[in-house]
Amino acid sequence: MWTAWSLCGLLQVISARYMGTAYVARLKLHQISGWLCVMLTVTSGVIILAESNYSINLSYHSISGVITLMQSPLLLVVAIWSSYLRYSPNEWRVKFVKTINDIHKYHGYAAIVCSQVTISMGFAYYLIA
Repeated sequence: MWTAWSLCGLLQVISARYMGTAYVARLKLHQISGWLCVMLTVTSGVIILAESNYSINLSYHSISGVITLMQSPLLLVVAIWSSYLRYSPNEWRVKFVKTINDIHKYHGYAAIVCSQVTISMGFAYYLIA
């Protein structure tokens, strides 16, 4: 999961904020890294849960990891919905489209912060213990 949320999360931020002049490349990089991030998160989460016999350790790292695992597909659904609304002929619903885009943006930032906290707690839990 570290790869998904550190490297792909960094690509998400770079493509969303710092590639404003290359719109098509920025959009493709954001979409590909988003899909990759969700696929890696879900795959890693299922593997980790399967190795622990589908039981969750009551550590902060494990609980935060499950939250990250559950919110990743939700973030993808909001992204697909946002993209659909942005490119469909809904001119009369511009305010609604902007609201969905903002939900996706702030949910994405919250996901990156939550995942970084999870990664930090994992380092503390497994390296210090």
